[in-house]
Amino acid sequence: MTDRKTKFTDFEALAENSPLAIYLVGTDGFFRYVNKKVCEISGYSRDELLNMEWTKLVHPEFREFMLGQVDKRFRQKGALPKYEFKAINKDGSEIYMEGHFSLVDIGGERCILGQVLDISDRKKMEIELKRQEESLRRVLETSNLGYFEVDIAGNFLYVNDALAKMFGYPKKELIGMNNREYSEPGDAKKVYKVFNKVYREGKPVTFFDWKIKTKKGKKIVVETSVDLMYNEKGEKIGFRGIVRDVTREREIKKELEKREEYYRTLFEGSASPTIIVDGYKIVDANKAFEELSGYNREEIIGKLEWAKFVDEKDLPRMLEYQQKRQIDPESVPSMYEFTFIDRNKNKKDVLIIVTLLPDGNFLASLLDISERKRLEEKLRFISFHDPLTGLYNRYYFEEEFNRLENSRCLPVALIIADLDGLKYVNDTFGHKMGDEYIKACAEILKSNVRKSDVVARLGGDEFGIILPKSDEKAVKKVISRINDAISKFNKNKKEKFKISISMGYAVSSNNKLENNKLFRDADNAMYLEKQRRKKRKEYICMR
Repeated sequence: MTDRKTKFTDFEALAENSPLAIYLVGTDGFFRYVNKKVCEISGYSRDELLNMEWTKLVHPEFREFMLGQVDKRFRQKGALPKYEFKAINKDGSEIYMEGHFSLVDIGGERCILGQVLDISDRKKMEIELKRQEESLRRVLETSNLGYFEVDIAGNFLYVNDALAKMFGYPKKELIGMNNREYSEPGDAKKVYKVFNKVYREGKPVTFFDWKIKTKKGKKIVVETSVDLMYNEKGEKIGFRGIVRDVTREREIKKELEKREEYYRTLFEGSASPTIIVDGYKIVDANKAFEELSGYNREEIIGKLEWAKFVDEKDLPRMLEYQQKRQIDPESVPSMYEFTFIDRNKNKKDVLIIVTLLPDGNFLASLLDISERKRLEEKLRFISFHDPLTGLYNRYYFEEEFNRLENSRCLPVALIIADLDGLKYVNDTFGHKMGDEYIKACAEILKSNVRKSDVVARLGGDEFGIILPKSDEKAVKKVISRINDAISKFNKNKKEKFKISISMGYAVSSNNKLENNKLFRDADNAMYLEKQRRKKRKEYICMR
């Protein structure tokens, strides 16, 4: 007994302060030991855990799997690979775990030693990433770029309309096809090597040329980027990629090397702004570049350097590229984005493609992508903002609220505001007038807080304001400013309606932020204020 106790005491001393949740389970399925991290994660006390079967902590979806793993541990020698599973704590919340398990002897008793890590935050990020990927897929459906997903063997799982059109096949016919069926014989091996490299190294491969034979037998060259796809367990399940038909670009490059006259015709007639650069001087520019830059050819050729058209934030990077390109053109990207400055100091987002010419000069073709960038920025704005008021939306509000829980911005004050009489306005004067009422209230709330504060529209007539580093005195000042602004607005006889807002607030402690409680307290305070206003008959009234 003394030897067994000594061994267990040594084990306990090592395990108790480990950042991992460590436990021992006997052959009867009951815990023999749990460290304090297990108690912290599960929500159970040590005494409660030592009197329960380990399966109670396993999510029902994973119990059969885990029982099988435990059986393997007791029957097989040697280590088995780590794996992920889902647990459930005392209050019923789900926890994602990753564990290492081994068979040990503690004083003559065979036990399973479990060492597990809470990976819930990581899994949540993976789930959010999957949601974003789905959003991206919807965007790619309307893109001119081809998009695909294939399994590990290279068989199509999904393609968008642009890729199907590019390859000349119906989408349904492409699903299940392997790259060997539409690749040129020499390129099939090349494609395999690239995909194999991505699989082994886990890193995306930037663009490479790939010769494709369409359904009608036409040969095209595509530029492709490839990255890995993972499932929820982090296992590699396939590849995804973006494809662009560059057949015409490659043909143009070859023809430029063969015939200068043909090059000149193409250069001048190209719709893409294009210049030829000797070192740093621009030695030729086409009509499209004149239109993009605002200069005529006489002002440009031999007189201006390309750096004149580059925004200062991008200039160091592009100068570095230029220096390296003159030594080894393959050592720097041939395609990248930068901010273009025209004659009138207007900034434009531009994609540049740089090609080395036979005489040692460089051909730079530009594409104005300002509109695309604007749309991307608009999409980002829409995802975090309420379309009617321009305030943050509920999703952003909750993300920011959760982020503050572990920040150094305490105390945090929360104001919940509810518009009085919105239903009356909508029912009586129509939703257009109701929208004006909502926007007017939103502007008052936004105009009377700090830039660092978060003002969000949480629902139809509900708003929330997060005030980091604000105590009760500070939040009362904010509410007072808002009420003063409302009074000023209501005295303006030119306005179509009077504004009435019921507000409630709550303030966290200086060392702890309990989000749910803070929101509940502020919401309850708002509700009580609304009831008081109703009793005093402070209803909204139209002018």
